[in-house]
Amino acid sequence: MLFQHLDRLSGGDLLLMDRGYPSRWLVAVLNARGVGFCMRVEKAGNAGFACGRDFLRSHDDELVVTLAAPDRRAAADYECPARTQTARLVRHGASTGKVRVLKTNLLDTATFPAHEFGDLYHHRWCIEEAVKHI
Repeated sequence: MLFQHLDRLSGGDLLLMDRGYPSRWLVAVLNARGVGFCMRVEKAGNAGFACGRDFLRSHDDELVVTLAAPDRRAAADYECPARTQTARLVRHGASTGKVRVLKTNLLDTATFPAHEFGDLYHHRWCIEEAVKHI
């Protein structure tokens, strides 16, 4: 269903995603299609990216990272480039004290300051709740 929705996005849209999409092939697909994204990524266990765990240990507010290329099979299955991808990790501290890692392909720190990603990510919550009602 994600691919059906991707076809409906236009140039200025930003795709907000919760956990559950932390794959290298998805970043490659979104970058190849020119889709801006902000996704929450896991920070622990096998579900997270090593660069995300390293980022949290660093205490940096943001960091540009290079993700490994999707494997050949995923690149063929999802029709994405099998090459490394660049992404930006942003630390977000929730009002509850919980620390989240957000990943984006919006690399321009002047146009897209790190402190704005937390509020942006939080706005997707009301959309999720509305979908539950539908």
